[in-house]
Amino acid sequence: MLSGQTQTQTVNLWSTPVQLMGVDTSTQPDLSTVEYESARANSVSRNTQILEQPEWHGLREQALHTINHYAYAQLSITCAWQITNSWIARTLPGESHHTHDHPNSILSGVIYLRTEPSEIHFHGQPGALAGARLDYPVHHRTETNSTTWVQPVEQDISIVFPSHVQHSVPTNTSNTTRIILGYNAWPRGNFHTDYAGDLRL
Repeated sequence: MLSGQTQTQTVNLWSTPVQLMGVDTSTQPDLSTVEYESARANSVSRNTQILEQPEWHGLREQALHTINHYAYAQLSITCAWQITNSWIARTLPGESHHTHDHPNSILSGVIYLRTEPSEIHFHGQPGALAGARLDYPVHHRTETNSTTWVQPVEQDISIVFPSHVQHSVPTNTSNTTRIILGYNAWPRGNFHTDYAGDLRL
């Protein structure tokens, strides 16, 4: 129990967890065979079900593991999940990726197949400050007061986050083409609260 006027406790209600996890990308297929199309400031694969291809099944299992681990470890959700679509994004030196979210999805993930140390930027309104859009002066930025959170990333890691969270990738200032595997996921199973909320996916 807290006692005295100098002891405090913070409870971060309704937070938005972002999970980073190491992955083994040594099983990735030959990336030179991927066909791309323009996506504003970079390019994405024409195939949006790339993890369905047999040569990608090793990475498919790892991608699904990152989703299941996020749901169970971060949110204590026990239902099964399925990957609904997947693609490769290629960002050449000097290119970037515009701010966006992922519609028709619950959870999203990225596996960094080829990159120099880089960043992904998450954008949103902190829940504690959502009542009014004021640009408060702060002595330093934290997860609870930032409207943009800069998350460092590197090759051979995955990052999983809720699909509704806006995110972007800054300009690739390295000499290396950045290549990522992106994927979205949806839950499976029976969801039942009462007669009006019975759902089977």
